Amino acid sequence: MLGDRSTKGYSGDSSYRHIDKLINGKGRNLRIISPYISDYYTKMLHRAARKKKVYVITHGESNSKKAPMTHGFRLKMLIYFAVIGLLLMFFKFYIFAFGSFAVFAIVLYFGIKGIKGNPNLRLKFVNDKFIHEKMYIGDALAIVGSANLTYSGMHKNIEHLEIITDQSRIDELAAHFDELWGAH
Repeated sequence: MLGDRSTKGYSGDSSYRHIDKLINGKGRNLRIISPYISDYYTKMLHRAARKKKVYVITHGESNSKKAPMTHGFRLKMLIYFAVIGLLLMFFKFYIFAFGSFAVFAIVLYFGIKGIKGNPNLRLKFVNDKFIHEKMYIGDALAIVGSANLTYSGMHKNIEHLEIITDQSRIDELAAHFDELWGAH
């Protein structure tokens, strides 16, 4: 397969050149498997989800501070702003207390509505097994290799990628992704 013209190998510390093009490129769908995703790439996925459907399988609970708000995060925010508001009232900083309670109300509102971010960005967190695969699958291009979707994985580490343009191979990888998506 390595000799096939539809597959090109890459090794180096600039994996982002290939992955970023895939994430920001044309197409209606993007499927990603990466055990680790940094804040930078979470933001990039949110932007990409404005134009296409993005499906991400990653390990464990949210491994990014910028991931869509989870129920636990909303609860922590509610408690934080309620405590701050009460402390400010205790010390007679009523204006600041009002501001804190206003933020509390906004967080509560979004918590009740269950806002989880862009509906085109779907996340699956796998807790029962460690997801170690790294796959980036678009409609007409797929990339598999060793690079996590992190700054180090894309910009610093020496990583190996296989860049696939053969549509039947891309379809196989998409079917594999969809099978994992349905299993978890």
